[in-house]
Amino acid sequence: MDVSGNIFYPLPMRATPDVGKHYAKFLNYLVEDMDVDPKDIHLIGHSLGAHVSGFAGRALKKGKIARITGLDPALPGFDVGLVEGGHLNKNDADFVDIIHTCAGFLGMKQPIGHVDFYPNGGGPPQPGCGILELLEVCSHGRSWRLFAKSIVLDKPFMASECETLQLLWDKACDGKDIPMGEPTPPDARGIYYIKTTDDEPFIIRNWNFIDSNDIAR
Repeated sequence: MDVSGNIFYPLPMRATPDVGKHYAKFLNYLVEDMDVDPKDIHLIGHSLGAHVSGFAGRALKKGKIARITGLDPALPGFDVGLVEGGHLNKNDADFVDIIHTCAGFLGMKQPIGHVDFYPNGGGPPQPGCGILELLEVCSHGRSWRLFAKSIVLDKPFMASECETLQLLWDKACDGKDIPMGEPTPPDARGIYYIKTTDDEPFIIRNWNFIDSNDIAR
């Protein structure tokens, strides 16, 4: 579920902790009754679903989930403490990675994971998104589109490490490069910038990238 201008948004927003607890019942069943190793579990959630994944992860009774990917975690309400329990954070799994694409508007702006990616600076409008941004939620949805593409691309999206958010917004990042999306390594830390295009597959071929065979998985 996304923000998308829904006048009923405050209801699902406030319900995210309870939805997360219900989600956790299934996860606990898998771990306790079906002998699923928590280290084999990867939760992926967009917008409110990102926070639901966080609440579910922290409610696991045995062990800790390996990874949670938050795709433009919802901002409204979570930035002013209206939701009991807070929001998705890096304590909810062994590894939490975030992709910000509507930062400061429909999505959270500050880094909240072990590693946070900010395509094109993280805010709207993302390339190809129009003037009716808040109605179309184009930038907000770009996060899951980028992640989906990262699963099937033969060469990964490569992002550059930034020392600070200000340097990221100034597009002055010159740190190491790591892949964004599904192949992000679990030891990744920090904030990263990447430039993408306005249509699928969104990757810029002359942007920083390396052969996927060179990535330590």
